[in-house]
Amino acid sequence: MKKVLAILTLIYLNTILACSNPNEGKVESNITELEELNLLSEENHSFRKATDSLLVDSHFYKFDEIEHFSLIKNSIDVLDYEKDLSETEEKIKEMLLNKKNIDLKFLNKLEGKYFSRRNLNSDQKQQINQSFTFKKPPSEYTSTACVKVYRDILVFKSNKKVVGVTKVCLSCDGVKFFESLTPTYSWNDYSLLKKILSNKK
Repeated sequence: MKKVLAILTLIYLNTILACSNPNEGKVESNITELEELNLLSEENHSFRKATDSLLVDSHFYKFDEIEHFSLIKNSIDVLDYEKDLSETEEKIKEMLLNKKNIDLKFLNKLEGKYFSRRNLNSDQKQQINQSFTFKKPPSEYTSTACVKVYRDILVFKSNKKVVGVTKVCLSCDGVKFFESLTPTYSWNDYSLLKKILSNKK
C-alpha cells in the first residue's frame, strides 16, 4: 500500500511541475519530433539505396514491338506563337510541348500529314531494351535551358497491347516515360536514342 501511495505522489508532483512550466514539455516534444523526422529520413535513405540495388538492370518495359512516331519536318512549327493554328494543330502543339502522356487514338490519326510511323527492327529494339534499364543514379544531374519539343514518340507494345509510351526531345535532351515498370530517374543515354531515332531506315 505504501508503494502505491508513493507512486501516486510522484505522479501528482510531476503533473504539478509540468503545469507550472508548460514550455518545458513543448521543448521536449519538439526535440522528439525532430529526432523522429531524422530517423525517418535515414530510414527512407537506406530504403532507397536498398531498393536501387535491387532494381539495377531492371527493364522499364516488357515489350515485343516498338512503334516510332516522328513529327514530319515543316508540317507544323509549334514554336511559332504568331501563326494561327487549326484546332487539330493546337492539340498537336499541346501534345508536343507538355509533359503529360498522349492520346494514342489522336496520334494515330495524325499519321501521314503530321507524323511518320515505323516499327523499329530487332537490333534497334534490343538496343533500346538494354538502354531502358534502371541504373545506379548519377551523382549529378544536368539539364538544358531550351524549350523541349517532344517530336519523337515511342509506343511500346506486348502482344499488340500498349504497355508504355516515351516522349523524346532530341534537340534539348528531354525524355518523358509513361507506365514504366521501374523508376526512370537514372536514365541518361541520349546518344543511343539520337542514333536510333535519326536513322529512318
